[in-house]
Amino acid sequence: GMNREEVLARLAAQERALQVVEQRLRPAAWVEPAEVEAYYHASFVPEFASRSEGEPPPLPAIETQIREILVQKKINELLTTWLEELKLARRVRVH
Repeated sequence: GMNREEVLARLAAQERALQVVEQRLRPAAWVEPAEVEAYYHASFVPEFASRSEGEPPPLPAIETQIREILVQKKINELLTTWLEELKLARRVRVH
């Protein structure tokens, strides 16, 4: 039941919210090289083996993608914590 302008306005508001989250939380979502290596061995390699035949790509070939996965997971955790802190400190209305 939304018209084009309402949809675009809602998308723009969501994009602004994502930018705020990204600017505030990404710097705190640092991933150590050991975390990337641990994810590769504990998660990526077993998942690859269950879905594909052959050898998994070497870690250096997919390190950037794994790092981004781990950063996004940390951002999600930080966002949950930040929202809880905001709820405790102020009245927050969820739309």
